[in-house]
Amino acid sequence: MADPSWLLDLLPASFRGVPFRVRGHSRTGGKRGADHEYPQRDLPSPQDLGRTINRFELEAFVIGSDYHDQAQQLITALEAGVGELVHPRWGSIRALCRSYTETETLADQGLASFTLSFVEDPGLTGLTIFVGADDAVATASAATKKAAAAHFVERFGVQQQPGTVSDRALVDLSGRVAAIRSALVSPIAGAISDVDAVGNGLDAIETDALALIQAPADLAADLVAVIVSIGDLGALRALTANRPASLTFDVTPPSDPSEAQIAINADALVDLVQRVALVELAGQAIAASFGVYDDAIALRDLIDDRIRLDEGLVVTLAEYEALVDTRTATAADLTNKASSLARLRTVEVRTTTTALQLAWTLYGDAGRASEIMTRNGIVHGGFVAPGQYTVLTE
Repeated sequence: MADPSWLLDLLPASFRGVPFRVRGHSRTGGKRGADHEYPQRDLPSPQDLGRTINRFELEAFVIGSDYHDQAQQLITALEAGVGELVHPRWGSIRALCRSYTETETLADQGLASFTLSFVEDPGLTGLTIFVGADDAVATASAATKKAAAAHFVERFGVQQQPGTVSDRALVDLSGRVAAIRSALVSPIAGAISDVDAVGNGLDAIETDALALIQAPADLAADLVAVIVSIGDLGALRALTANRPASLTFDVTPPSDPSEAQIAINADALVDLVQRVALVELAGQAIAASFGVYDDAIALRDLIDDRIRLDEGLVVTLAEYEALVDTRTATAADLTNKASSLARLRTVEVRTTTTALQLAWTLYGDAGRASEIMTRNGIVHGGFVAPGQYTVLTE
């Protein structure tokens, strides 16, 4: 019986010119990205971030009286780096061998089997294309602010409503302004770079409150501008720390239209301030410097937790995607920064000692005594009582 026509089209397999035979193969590929699923929605949103790298798995073998020499030649080629992989059906591929496994058995004398794993190499050696973390967070932050402001304008309203709606809106706005002022003087707040700009912005919002609640777009723009002008990591942490509970999420709205609008307005104000403060916090975090691994990771996890909480309360696709992008870009940057930092550990001091002696014992450097004192709040370096202390690993 004649061979099937497709057999006649097969090419002899080789890598970097060294031949081998193939008994089986597999190839994997696809598209990179995240699959977004949203609360109370039946429409997911797959995100396309480009084609993933192609991977090739081959079950190969060499056979014959000189199979040992053939196997060694193949191994040498596999370890030599990027080269031309000729596959019987796929043709010529520029590829890199990631791993190989050679197997020989008594039952198969004169034959060496290989499991080969290759990845494609498109030949862009020396070309690195990347988006800096600050650019990625800035882009996601801008998208979040835009989406949050647009959603606020859609929800917030006092026009053609009873006076009670306007009165409550003024009270709620005053509460958000007070929350921002409180964050500025929080114990964890640092020195605000332009405290006058923040204060003047808040004063203007309070002075023009009655007019602003009649113009939601202007109100949103003013609130966003004030939060952006804070520019302090500690103050933004304080502002995002205690998120007021939603009055409208996952609850039956009041039957009275004006009461329902009051609840919607209150949530709209909270959501806008919280969302903008969160992405500003992310921006300040990636601009910060960290002395130890633990501090960077703690801030990463704090931001991740707070944005995830807010994601659960988002009802628009644009806001959700922008928040997810902000969170993932921030986490990637802080994880990368932390990887090169020293870590903290706890040591137990069993007998009274001095900070100088402790520094020498830990690091062989008495000059680091002040570092240990500062980190542990030790007032007198000449007296370090027994107990547990936090120190750097190196």
